[in-house]
Amino acid sequence: MLHHDNASSHSAKLTAEFLEQKRMEVIEHPPHSLDSAMCDFWLFFNLKKNLHGHCFHSEAETDEAINAVFSSIPRNECLEAFNFWKIHLQKCIHSGGGYFEHSSNFLTLKTSAYFKNLRVTL
Repeated sequence: MLHHDNASSHSAKLTAEFLEQKRMEVIEHPPHSLDSAMCDFWLFFNLKKNLHGHCFHSEAETDEAINAVFSSIPRNECLEAFNFWKIHLQKCIHSGGGYFEHSSNFLTLKTSAYFKNLRVTL
């Protein structure tokens, strides 16, 4: 099973053909519910946070860095994110796929701590 948003790259004919060939079941994404995919609200944020500012010179080097980040995520943090995601999806189901207020306990704490330490140079 695969859950992703409705970005054009995800709904492209080539992508659809690949997923069909691999017999991947795609879970429908509610049109008005942003960040319903766990990767969007947690995993990719973690990846961006850890790889920000790094420059990679090969695909192998990039793959190695990504795998190192994913391997370093503590199991309890994965479980915490998964439990938050389940609550998030329940809210989405309860709202009929419409807009709902996001819970601030997980994502906001993680992102605010990150952005507080991020210095942007213009």
